[in-house]
Amino acid sequence: MPRVLTDERTGPPSALPNANGAPRSSDAPPDAGARSGSAVVQALGLAALIVLAEYVARRILAPTLPSIGAPPVNSANLPIGAPVFNDMAATALIYGLLLLLVAPSQSRSLAALGLALREIAQQAKGWLPWVGGVLFLVAVVVVVPLDALLWGGVQLPSFTVPASSTVLFAGAAMPLAIGSLLIVNGVVIPLAEERLWRGLIQPRFRVAWGLVPALLVTAALFSVKHAIVDATPGRLLALTVGGLVLGFVAYRAGGSDGGRSGWKASAVAHMVGNIIATSMALAAGAL
Repeated sequence: MPRVLTDERTGPPSALPNANGAPRSSDAPPDAGARSGSAVVQALGLAALIVLAEYVARRILAPTLPSIGAPPVNSANLPIGAPVFNDMAATALIYGLLLLLVAPSQSRSLAALGLALREIAQQAKGWLPWVGGVLFLVAVVVVVPLDALLWGGVQLPSFTVPASSTVLFAGAAMPLAIGSLLIVNGVVIPLAEERLWRGLIQPRFRVAWGLVPALLVTAALFSVKHAIVDATPGRLLALTVGGLVLGFVAYRAGGSDGGRSGWKASAVAHMVGNIIATSMALAAGAL
């Protein structure tokens, strides 16, 4: 498995950011520039892989599967057209495979997974993830109207395979939809996205460019991913601002390791925001 996508440092300690978030210079090795360039390539490559994987999951795999719980729909709330359960199940599967791909070999075990989940639960005992989660949600809600004003009606080019005509468990449509949304959109997706975006991509940009550019570029790419998969920039600015909040939570929680472990705190924040938003949407009948 390529070393570049694991938790290992992309350079020696002298190539990591200093306390102010900028790369060190006085003690940097002669190849520090090459290492920084490599970190950027790794981050961009992983971002492209995430976009491709989620696009395949939601626009090819989900519609291809038998429609579980309900026939295919196509509404403003479900722009991709697959049943909710299909959409959530395919997304969870692809993200699971992505996490296996980027994990170092010693972390591909149930014991390692259990340890990571316990560490995430430990983060939930602090105030930072909870405040971050509320701020993440508020930031998205406040900025969404601006997105709607600027490009709410814009549709991006997209490709979706025809949905399967086979329907299974039609009578269980509501519990399957609600359960999959709360579990996958509320827990699985935040965990996976934060591991990838704030745990791997943002630290690599920080190695190359320092803290502020890393926060900005990671948040922007995170938002662009959603725009490409959803085929609309309807949340472009909102998710960029939300991504900045999550990125800052990860940075503050990361301590002295360059922010690499901070994704566990931002995962809690992301879960808080997604669970509240999903619950409110379900209660309002918007999903």
